[in-house]
Amino acid sequence: MKLSSLMLAGGLLLGSTAAIAADDAATMTMAKGEVVSADTQTKTIVVKVETTPGQTDNISFSVGPETKIIKGTKNVQFSEVLGGDKVTVNYKTVAGKKMAVSIGIDGQA
Repeated sequence: MKLSSLMLAGGLLLGSTAAIAADDAATMTMAKGEVVSADTQTKTIVVKVETTPGQTDNISFSVGPETKIIKGTKNVQFSEVLGGDKVTVNYKTVAGKKMAVSIGIDGQA
């Protein structure tokens, strides 16, 4: 009886871990647009994104130490992201917050 209970508990644990991993993978999203602002103090970037044809929305992303920022073929610092830059942001939604995984800046470094 104990063995079957342990197996059931282990199966439930593995199943919930897989569900969490699948949920994380499902939240990866991409947004393209123009930088409205980039704040190095609060580590946030606001990007104007076309949400539907003719409609735009300003979306705020948190930028962490793990966020990769690339301009052309070079890695750059967050301080090099400027208003007006055309960017592609790959992000995950974590606890309701959009966390930038990578930011690609159009143009050459």
